[in-house]
Amino acid sequence: MKTKIGIAGGSGDLGNALKNTECEFINGKFDELLQDLPAGSVIYALAENYPKATLELNSGSLEIASQKRIKLFIEYPLSVEGLAFEEPEVIGYERLAVTSDAFENLTRDSILSPCGMFFLPCKVEAAPILVLARFAGYDRLAFGLPDITYPILFHLPGYPNVLIAAGCLSRFRTGRCMPAASYKALWRGLLKWGTGEDIPVDWTPSAGPTYGPNSILPRDSSEDAVSRSIRWFKDNMIFRIDEAMGVIEEKDGVAADTLMGGVFEGYEAGMDHNGRQRSRNWIRCDCCGETAMAMALDASATGNPETRKIAVDICDYVFSKALYHNDPADPMYGFLNFCTGWNVFYGDDSARVIMSALTVRSLFKIDRWDKRILKCALAYFRTAAQTGFRHNALNESSFKGKTWRDYSGDTGFTRLSPHYQGYAWAAYLWVYALTDFTPMLEKARRGLVACIENYPGNLYWTNSLTAEMARMVLPVTFLVRVDDNPEYRRWLKRICDDIISHMDECGAIEDYFGDLKKGAYPPPQSNEAYGTNEASLIQQNGDPATDLLYTANWAYLGLHEAALVLEDAGIDSACDRMTDFFCRIQVSSQDHPYLEGCWMRSFDFKKWEYWGSSADTGWGALCVESGWTNAVICAVMNMRRQKKSLFDLSARDSFKAIAPDIVREMLN
Repeated sequence: MKTKIGIAGGSGDLGNALKNTECEFINGKFDELLQDLPAGSVIYALAENYPKATLELNSGSLEIASQKRIKLFIEYPLSVEGLAFEEPEVIGYERLAVTSDAFENLTRDSILSPCGMFFLPCKVEAAPILVLARFAGYDRLAFGLPDITYPILFHLPGYPNVLIAAGCLSRFRTGRCMPAASYKALWRGLLKWGTGEDIPVDWTPSAGPTYGPNSILPRDSSEDAVSRSIRWFKDNMIFRIDEAMGVIEEKDGVAADTLMGGVFEGYEAGMDHNGRQRSRNWIRCDCCGETAMAMALDASATGNPETRKIAVDICDYVFSKALYHNDPADPMYGFLNFCTGWNVFYGDDSARVIMSALTVRSLFKIDRWDKRILKCALAYFRTAAQTGFRHNALNESSFKGKTWRDYSGDTGFTRLSPHYQGYAWAAYLWVYALTDFTPMLEKARRGLVACIENYPGNLYWTNSLTAEMARMVLPVTFLVRVDDNPEYRRWLKRICDDIISHMDECGAIEDYFGDLKKGAYPPPQSNEAYGTNEASLIQQNGDPATDLLYTANWAYLGLHEAALVLEDAGIDSACDRMTDFFCRIQVSSQDHPYLEGCWMRSFDFKKWEYWGSSADTGWGALCVESGWTNAVICAVMNMRRQKKSLFDLSARDSFKAIAPDIVREMLN
């Protein structure tokens, strides 16, 4: 005879996960189940009104359960005889750690993410099965438990047949709890504890990859992936701006249309208890530019006038006074703001806007941004040292008592970080090819030579060394395009081969660090450091994460361009594997339509789900970036479909004509 299983508080996710079992489930109110179920049964009292706690477990109920040998799993109760709960709190950077061998297949010291779970702080003498705490690690504790922990799953002292959950463990699908395999192991363990039977538990996550690792992809999978990505942008990221916002400025022929387009940054990594991620409504210049590029490439492939209009509108916005400094008397003349209202000027971010705008301009033969594109490129060029290197970012205060000449005249400044420098060099090289302004070639080449001489071990890395490798491919490819020689081709082939050596069979680029002393944002080196700075997704080399924000996206773009230049079948094949990988892991979600068709930051290619260490204080494992990640992946997919290079010189005559006057203005 199978054990009778009482479920109080509504079955929810658990009921759906147990649909295919043959167990006898009885739904009802807790007190009635306690009275009516036969001896030896089990009751799972789930959090019916979560996050409001309602169930009260008094001494009378405990006595009945003891007499009838009924096991109780009590989730998120309002009160329990013998326990003192504090007011509910919601987690921030805390995660669950397994502190017991009580459940088979749930390994001690392994990590689970309960996402936006509310929990009830309390103190218990019994050794808990799960604790909540803030600690470092990828999927296992890196430095043991910190001093402050909160028991989440434990036996009620004096009642071995009663398990208390001080948080909600049953909303595993609704709350997008991860990893899925660990939560399945947890619930198999909880059910076996209650029934003595091994009951299979299974569910499909509410937001996850579109295809499995071994699924046969449809022939048009990349076309479908691009279409879904474009739809995601249009439905969620793009908004309209009108003249009332005061961003129109009729100079250089810019902003001919009074309606322009802006782009939101994306979604934060953190979730609430319903699995909902908050939007990041920053209007970042780089996200706008890259989205315009993705839209323009879609219009080029499909002939869709809507995406063409969106691309043009966004470029009008980028080069309006909302983001662009157009006062010649301003020391920030020609710069693009990092985001609206914030006078911070990153060379790499702005370089990607320049290259994106050049793509839109070249595809549609629109020349009204040409002067501002060139002024922008020269503004960043003239604040780079003679070595080719530029400070990671300048801001308004950088020009107090200084001019651009102080930065340009520096003969010693060096920063061996392709993350911050490489795409500025790529932009210089492209602009050089359009204008024949040789100093841009010379600065880019000097910087690249210095990085190659220190490659890879002496490079400074941001989140991983593979990310730095990925950022080097595009500028070296452009160097080959403008100054082709065998040495540069050898550089390019070596870097591409090194990246491919870190590629999994599925097409994922594993994150990998070098010397931790050279890392700007390494993994946290203590529990206390977790969540206090930007950080890598992995805790140690070998953790199977690929970073779609800092590594895989740039590797995809770089390898695509390198394959065209080198005509290398091996590199081209690696790009095809990456295309298939991105098609497979594109997010599919009916429950969270704002995620349908996007890519998040961290994908574990062994677990085959979005997962990673969320130690990064601003851009955790599940963040969604409109630029960087989504726009770049979508754009490269479209370029590969069209066999198109980013490096387009069709605007050369226009830029050569305007270059002499603008160079004199910016550099004299």
